[in-house]
Amino acid sequence: MTSDPPAEPPSAPTEQRPSSKGALAEATLLIHGLGCPHCIGRVTRALERVDGARHATMDYDTRIATVTYDPTRTDPRNFIHAVILEGEDRGQTFDADLLTIRSLHPDDLYPS
Repeated sequence: MTSDPPAEPPSAPTEQRPSSKGALAEATLLIHGLGCPHCIGRVTRALERVDGARHATMDYDTRIATVTYDPTRTDPRNFIHAVILEGEDRGQTFDADLLTIRSLHPDDLYPS
């Protein structure tokens, strides 16, 4: 009589990491510490100044920032650092939580 091998434990959820060379990725962040709508522009520009960032948008009501970037040129944690530094430069305390990372398919960028 043979016994079946023990079942492997379920794997932990993994974040979707960009894999294709030349592909873009998108990160979403929850921004903390914003005091006024003017902060949106400052944080958005700070995110776009990160090497490898292509485009950033932010919604003041939800405090969610979305950044399209080249994953071969930057790590999404650099966006958190940029937000913190922008707050320090303004004498404020900004922070961010990285919510999601996803690869962008060309169809996401150029819908037909």
